[in-house]
Amino acid sequence: MYSDILRRIAGIEVFPVISLLTFVVVFTAVLVWTIRLDAARVISISRLPLDDTDPVPPAPSSRNAHLSRRDA
Repeated sequence: MYSDILRRIAGIEVFPVISLLTFVVVFTAVLVWTIRLDAARVISISRLPLDDTDPVPPAPSSRNAHLSRRDA
């Protein structure tokens, strides 16, 4: 039933080609960008989640702000 509906739409056969071309272009662009990354930058970015040398205290959110005032 659904395949009959899709067959009746004029120009529908171009959409799979467009989506495949879009995927290939984006995938190739990301692959080229990844290959061209500097090794030092990749190492520094990979260590960011584990780096505790300069911890930044979390900003108080408006939801928890009343708790810190009450406890103080």
